[in-house]
Amino acid sequence: MDLTGPEALTAVTSSMEEENLSHFSEEAMNVENRIQGATSLDPETVLSFDPDLILLTLTHGSEEASDLLTGAGTPIVSFDRWMTLQDVMDNYEAIGQLVGEEEKLLKLLKICKKKWITQNRLLMMTRINQPY
Repeated sequence: MDLTGPEALTAVTSSMEEENLSHFSEEAMNVENRIQGATSLDPETVLSFDPDLILLTLTHGSEEASDLLTGAGTPIVSFDRWMTLQDVMDNYEAIGQLVGEEEKLLKLLKICKKKWITQNRLLMMTRINQPY
């Protein structure tokens, strides 16, 4: 949603509306369709929304749904790593290119890198000030 806004999305997970699970809870309310999370993804429901592109996070058994969706002919891109800031930035870069939002992508990556540098500096300062 950072790159496209809710108007470009066909569906989001139900959990995106929950403030404690998503920092896009308000924006998610503007997306018409809902799907269950990756643990219970129903490929037929996803395809019923007639998406132009499917972005899928491979977690908790969604690999099987990915296989079924791939056979349907709609372009699908799967992401299996979101553990580090580098993973997130790599995935955002791929998504930005896929949806044609390279300009927004560059701004977002710049913000991410700036935050990462700031957090690293704070962490280093905390470690230096820790008694041994």
